[in-house]
Amino acid sequence: MHERHYGATHTRIGIRWAVLRVLVCTLLVVPGIAQAEEAYDTLTLDEAISKALAEGTAARIARLKTDRADHGAKEARAAVMPQVGVTSDLGWSNRYNDTISAVDGQGQVKKYGLATLSEDRAWLQLCVSQILLDLKQFREIEREELAAEVAGLTEARDREEIAFDVIQRYARLVALERKAEIAAIQYDQAVWLDEQATHLLDAGRVVSSDRNLVRLHTTDAEFAERNWEQEIASARAELWLAIGEDEPLRVPLDPSSLPNVDLRTVDYGIIEEVGQSPEMRILDVRRRMEIASVEAAKAGRLPTMKFVSGYSHYGPKRYDAYEDEVWVGVDVEVPIFDGLRTNHAIRGAQRDAEIARLRYQQTLAEKRARVRELIRRLEAGAERLGLVRDRIEAAEEQVRLANVKLQAERGGLRGAVDAREDRTRVALDAVDADYEQVELWANLQHELGRLAFQVLAPVASAPDSETASATP
Repeated sequence: MHERHYGATHTRIGIRWAVLRVLVCTLLVVPGIAQAEEAYDTLTLDEAISKALAEGTAARIARLKTDRADHGAKEARAAVMPQVGVTSDLGWSNRYNDTISAVDGQGQVKKYGLATLSEDRAWLQLCVSQILLDLKQFREIEREELAAEVAGLTEARDREEIAFDVIQRYARLVALERKAEIAAIQYDQAVWLDEQATHLLDAGRVVSSDRNLVRLHTTDAEFAERNWEQEIASARAELWLAIGEDEPLRVPLDPSSLPNVDLRTVDYGIIEEVGQSPEMRILDVRRRMEIASVEAAKAGRLPTMKFVSGYSHYGPKRYDAYEDEVWVGVDVEVPIFDGLRTNHAIRGAQRDAEIARLRYQQTLAEKRARVRELIRRLEAGAERLGLVRDRIEAAEEQVRLANVKLQAERGGLRGAVDAREDRTRVALDAVDADYEQVELWANLQHELGRLAFQVLAPVASAPDSETASATP
């Protein structure tokens, strides 16, 4: 009875170790492995990013900021449109009927109301005005339009930040789930080894200290499995919060939707594309804004011209005898001396323009250096994956030899425990190396300002299943 139990357990564990070997080796080849069959709908990476961009709080705030800047530009442009207004000074006074007698130009005595004596304000006035020449205001409008362009680019930059945040959270959750699978298999193997240690101790083939070492190994494996599950729950909550959900949903992820990092598509030629990223385009537009500010300051020396016209009604008892008036004219203002205020404004605006130019150049150089470093780290990471693959094969061989020696009574429990712990460390290193490659790729695309496009564009351009099946 005892021998049959030992043999059956060993067969079951051998199958489990074969599954682990396939799992860990596959982790090094593909960033994510799609589950064979899912009982429930999965959440892919592109779906998570799309949901965050559509419903996430950060994306909604970014859209509102763009809309607000657009209205600000339209408000500035409205200042040079025709302006129409009505003013009124209508009212009542208990002295309204008081009069005064006076001789007019023809020598005739007339009575005039005191209520409108020397009154130069109309009771009712309609005024129309139109700016004809005001270069300073025109430049300020140009600056507001550039500010609206900055807001649109800032929204694009924020969308990149959202996509980067989601892909980090998604990839981290996938990595944690992989580690949890490794920990679960590690625990099953520890339980099997614990059973063998009990049988060997009863048979007098090992000492109690070795038996206690295996039990401690089993306890550690159980704790590791629980710890990964707790981290998964926390990471899942963070992911769903980032995509706009208050409560995490129990929807499985699709590891195969993670980007496949192909170093053949990464070359140093993309360094020149850094200037097209939203961050650099924002700095470029801000540089143009400061140039517009310089021109606006210089325009403070130029005259302004405005067309004005209107109709005024002064009331029936005006002293000068006429009740209403229609007037048309042009207001011209010519600055002569303003205490050198315009000169100082020009100097200050020129300094701001130079600061914006230097900031653009510095940021461009820094981003190019970061792109070079990310490419270098991606290449180094690919080499690291190859080394980890070799270490996994070596660790698997050590575990196999430890099991053979244990069954042939040529090895002890300590060697079997050490071999299993080393294999687990290598398997976890493989997950970390795989996750780091995805994170480096995301950082690279983020620096180039095309992360969201790289993730969403392939999905948007992919044909649906019906079209694909109908294609000969």
